[in-house]
Amino acid sequence: MLSNKLVIFLMGPTASGKTNFAIEIAKKYSVRIISVDSAMIYKGMDIGTAKPDKRTLVKFPHYLVDIVAPNEIYSASSFISDATEQINLAFENDQIPILVGGTSFYFKALENGLSSGGWSLQASLNNKLDAAVIYYGNVDITADQAAAIQCPLLGHFGTLDESINEEMVGKFQKSLRDAGKGDLLTTHWYTANHAFANPTGGRYDEDDANLAWSRTHTFLASHLR
Repeated sequence: MLSNKLVIFLMGPTASGKTNFAIEIAKKYSVRIISVDSAMIYKGMDIGTAKPDKRTLVKFPHYLVDIVAPNEIYSASSFISDATEQINLAFENDQIPILVGGTSFYFKALENGLSSGGWSLQASLNNKLDAAVIYYGNVDITADQAAAIQCPLLGHFGTLDESINEEMVGKFQKSLRDAGKGDLLTTHWYTANHAFANPTGGRYDEDDANLAWSRTHTFLASHLR
């Protein structure tokens, strides 16, 4: 739990001036700048993230930047734990914690707690979720099985993917429609192969991966309370 003290949230889209504003505050007050960005946490993820340069980070440290390798899993739950630790460290050092970034569902999770989200179709079948993202796994289900799905679904599929091809996805969409759940699924197609968003895989496609993650962030921010 967070202490009942001042915590500043600076939220907004990429390149909207959040970092510069935080730095201006840091010039006048004792603050601890804590990044709220699901891309900046990764080491080497510098392109397209508006990550502050090394000189800026030395002069004005940003915590929760470059803390995990690209092949490591980092969840909203991980962020809540790390951000809470940094906020409490700020209080212990008589600093004002400033949380600055553009990942809105991280802000929501920190302020309101986590809702339930899943990363495969099976997660939505086996659990009561607020939202689920389909990026891998089996989508071959019957209408009776589809009837059990209660949450919005976001699907990312590659036209070159033989593991989940267009025919399979078409059958999945039909099962949802037959179950009266067709409006739950939002589908995006990419000219890409299986696991195209995995930065450590041989089929990684940076442009499609960034687009998929951007769409995922928007989707989860809309549905995770």
